[in-house]
Amino acid sequence: MTETNYQNLKLLGVKTIIVKATEGSSYTNSYALTQMKYAANAGLNVALYQYAKYTTATEAETEANYLLTWLKENNVNTDILIFSDIEAEASEVSSVGSNLSVFQSVLFSGGYTNQGFYASKSSTYLSSLVAVGRQLMVKSTTFIKTVNY
Repeated sequence: MTETNYQNLKLLGVKTIIVKATEGSSYTNSYALTQMKYAANAGLNVALYQYAKYTTATEAETEANYLLTWLKENNVNTDILIFSDIEAEASEVSSVGSNLSVFQSVLFSGGYTNQGFYASKSSTYLSSLVAVGRQLMVKSTTFIKTVNY
C-alpha cells in the first residue's frame, strides 16, 4: 500500500491500523516499518500484532523474545499496542491461556506493557484467554470488536 492509500483510509473514517510484525519465531513482515510510518503520517493510530503459533509455554517465550528483539532493534515506542493473534488452529490447546500469559510477561519485562490478544468468538478456550489478557479483540462472522477490561 502507498502512503496515499493510508490517507484515503483516514478519509473513509478508519482510525487505527494494526500491522503484522512477526509470525511465530522465524517470520518478520519486511514491510511493517513502512506500513507503520505511512499510517502514522496519515494521522492514524498504529498498533501491531504477532501471529501466534505457540502451543507450549516454551514456544510462547521464544516467539515473544523474537518479537521483542525486532521491537528493540527498530526502536519501536514502548507505548504501542501489541496484540497476540491467537487464531491458528494449532494454538487451540488447553494451555493457551497460560501460554499467552508467558508471551505477555516477556513483552512486559521488555517494557512493552500495552498488550492485548485477538481470538475468534468461537475459540474453545476464549474464557481462559480472557482470564489473562489485558485487552481483547474478538472476531465474529461480521465484525471485530475491541474490548478493554
